Amino acid sequence: MRNKLIFFASSLGGGGAEMHMLRLANYLSKEHEIIIAVARPYGKYEYKLKSNIRLVYLTKNINSSTLSLIVALFQLRKLIISIKPKSVHSFMEGPNIILLLSIFDRLAKVKTVVNVQVSPLQNYNGIGGKIILLMMRYLYPKAWKVVAISKAVGNEVELICKGKIKCLIVYNIGVTEVEKFEHPKNNQETFKLVACGRLTEQKGFDILLKSIYKLNNKFNLHLTIIGEGPDKHKLENICKKLNLTNVQFTGYLENPIEEFKKHDLFVLSSRWEGFGNVIVEAMSVGIPVLSTNCPHGPNEIITNNVSGKLVPVGDIEALANGIYSLKTDKLLLESIGKGGYQRSLDFTDAKIGSIYNKLLV
Repeated sequence: MRNKLIFFASSLGGGGAEMHMLRLANYLSKEHEIIIAVARPYGKYEYKLKSNIRLVYLTKNINSSTLSLIVALFQLRKLIISIKPKSVHSFMEGPNIILLLSIFDRLAKVKTVVNVQVSPLQNYNGIGGKIILLMMRYLYPKAWKVVAISKAVGNEVELICKGKIKCLIVYNIGVTEVEKFEHPKNNQETFKLVACGRLTEQKGFDILLKSIYKLNNKFNLHLTIIGEGPDKHKLENICKKLNLTNVQFTGYLENPIEEFKKHDLFVLSSRWEGFGNVIVEAMSVGIPVLSTNCPHGPNEIITNNVSGKLVPVGDIEALANGIYSLKTDKLLLESIGKGGYQRSLDFTDAKIGSIYNKLLV
């Protein structure tokens, strides 16, 4: 039976939550009628949607993400009443709150599933953050189901809601197609590292750059950083100050996984995460992964020295030592590459999508 399912997000932009929603919608569209409603149009991932998915713009010509969500509330309500879906699934706190407000009087009676994709206690600070946490506490218990991206994030949400909910833990879809890829042995003099993420404090690229500085007198290496964000100039200034001529910033790439394949090691230097989609993406093509053991996600994906390597968070010396140990221990490097590849098979669209298929209908 083909059920009508609405997915709601701020946009189909370039983040991990949006990529998860895209992959999930494409997978479920094989069996169900999927409608994706976004508060802001023209996101970077829209072209990746399958042709049988209906895309609805709830607002137009509003640049503010907050204002577009507020305006979208009423349009979302109309859409739900009109379509009468089996369920509505929202992603991230802004859309989650708007969805639950849109059905406040139960006129738009529908099963609601809200998905928490980040660490609320790490991400929501200041007055605005406190308002979001208060609304989560009041509104989330009214949802039919609350899904958290990792066990640790689920624990935070349950704490915020004072034990009134029990989160379902469903990991993100990390990959749609896992190709058989033998990671090439490094026969080059230069050890090639790659990192990927939004250029913000959260991702810890400043720590990574300082680790590279410590290693530059030990062996030849090159770091490629994929992504864009507000800290670009700050990071470029660190490179200038430390004379790091072996670091390249690529900006946003449509298909970063293809770039991963050209490197010997993927490094995640984050101070915190919700899950760490990019870890799974790197694993899926056999690239060994070194990650900080940050809250939350990496230690739920990686078994240390089996499917990757974990080092303490925020520690320049530990990160540098981790890179050096993998450069000098080729057997361990190859072993965690193979272990990571096997681990990535647990995060395919077929495995994760089948869980959501049961949940949403």
